[in-house]
Amino acid sequence: MSLLSRPFRVFSTLGAASLAVALSTSATPASAEIVNDIEAGPQSVSEATDTQGGRFDQVMDLVHIDFNPWEASVHGWWQDPNKNFTGKKAKVVIELQYKSSGKWKTVAKGSKAAIKPGGGRGKRANARTACQSSDNGTWRSKVDVDVAGVIDAPIKTTSPEQVRPCSI
Repeated sequence: MSLLSRPFRVFSTLGAASLAVALSTSATPASAEIVNDIEAGPQSVSEATDTQGGRFDQVMDLVHIDFNPWEASVHGWWQDPNKNFTGKKAKVVIELQYKSSGKWKTVAKGSKAAIKPGGGRGKRANARTACQSSDNGTWRSKVDVDVAGVIDAPIKTTSPEQVRPCSI
């Protein structure tokens, strides 16, 4: 199996979950297994992206359910861990996808321009959609970050699929 050199990182506030990711160079999407992600609390998935100016990370949290109002939601942002892009801002596009009849469909898309790296309030894009029932649904998300003035490959980071008590 051929693996890309781009690592995925998982952040967990409680450190109780693990994520194993295999990323192949074929057109097959990344595969992942989440262990006990509900009990672990908020988590995020990150993938390093190479550019002519260095690397930055495309980051998203896992799909979560907000209960007031009752919606599936996801956030996307970027990080500059090696300080390659000091003073730069990026456009972040996040897609919320739902699996129906075995196919993925983008059900919500959000974008935010001129975001500084780091995440947090005001530094991330959001996509959300209303839940129609409390039946379990299968979700995933994709994030694409374009740093202003920086040429990078058109790579979207895709989260592993997650089952949540929300269907549409």
